[in-house]
Amino acid sequence: MSEEEQRQKEKEALTAIVMSLFVSLCSIYGSGCARELRKMRQKADRKLLRMIRKKEISLAEY
Repeated sequence: MSEEEQRQKEKEALTAIVMSLFVSLCSIYGSGCARELRKMRQKADRKLLRMIRKKEISLAEY
């Protein structure tokens, strides 16, 4: 195996590791956001919940 091939494999391995870490961090952050959203909804009245739903729908359209 040439030195260039070895470097390419190292780059690919490093990229895979970084992407795996990124996915893990996103899932941790996402679960934290979901938990916060549940807490917020428990304290929200109907009018606020309606506003939140409208905002979620408008954000989903983009």
